[in-house]
Amino acid sequence: MKTALGIVAGLACAAFVACSAGNKATVAPMAPQNNAPASAGAHSAEPPTSDPRGQIEYYAQQIDAQRKQIGLPEAVLPMSTQPMSAVPTPPHAAEDTSCHAGASSTCHDVCTLSDSICDNSNKICKLADDLGDDEWAAGKCASAKQTCTDAHKRCCECS
Repeated sequence: MKTALGIVAGLACAAFVACSAGNKATVAPMAPQNNAPASAGAHSAEPPTSDPRGQIEYYAQQIDAQRKQIGLPEAVLPMSTQPMSAVPTPPHAAEDTSCHAGASSTCHDVCTLSDSICDNSNKICKLADDLGDDEWAAGKCASAKQTCTDAHKRCCECS
């Protein structure tokens, strides 16, 4: 747990230094969140529960903390008749040939958090699929997928 807090604090300090140095990225500085889970940094640990709904909530809280770190508003879900679990998740930034993120440390941090958001989104949607006809879980999947898409776009537009 101390390691996770250290990672979050380190990312926050790196972003603050990069932003203070006059970096022109359009990303808000990454400040520690009082209500964020201890493992809100990139590539989070496994959830502390075996309950699928508890796991979904755990990953959703991480996504929310990471979303705030990169300055994204809450997801606005598009009107669609297609289930969000069927919508593909964007690839990691390094694997996306159309993604041209800047080389700054701020952009690197944004892309790392974006990849983590998308990884957690995939976990939520798998759990939601396993739960079957659960509207709450399907809503969490839809919100997570949209946040992943928004975060990926933020990463690829970072300069």
